[in-house]
Amino acid sequence: MKKGTKAVIVAVIVAGAAALALWGWRSGALISGTWYVRVDSRAMTEKHGRDGVVDFSGSEPYQYELPAANADGLRTTVHFGAAKQLSNGAYLKLEVQPVRGVVSWEEVAESALPPKVRTALA
Repeated sequence: MKKGTKAVIVAVIVAGAAALALWGWRSGALISGTWYVRVDSRAMTEKHGRDGVVDFSGSEPYQYELPAANADGLRTTVHFGAAKQLSNGAYLKLEVQPVRGVVSWEEVAESALPPKVRTALA
C-alpha cells in the first residue's frame, strides 16, 4: 500500500472517531455520573403506542429532554422517560451511565442541590 493511501485511511478513521465522539457527547450518550435537572413540563412529550414497532427511544410513556448540570457546574442535555408525568418545577437527581443513559432518578429538595448546580439550573 502506498504511503499516501495509508495516510488517507488513517485520516478517515480519525475523522470518523472524532465525529462519533462528538455525536456521543452532544446526544448525551457518553455522559455518566450524577446529574441534576429541573422538570419543565413544556419539555415533555407523551408517547403513544407504535402498533408493535420496536422503538429504541424507550418504552416509558412520558419522555423528557431537559438541561442538566453536575456538581462541577458542567451542563448538558439529558433525555429520559418516566412512567408518570413528573411535577413541574421539581428537581431530580439522575444517575446516568454511558450509552444506557438515565438508569435511576429521585426527587430532591432545592436545598439539597450542590451550589454550582443551583447556579447552572437557575
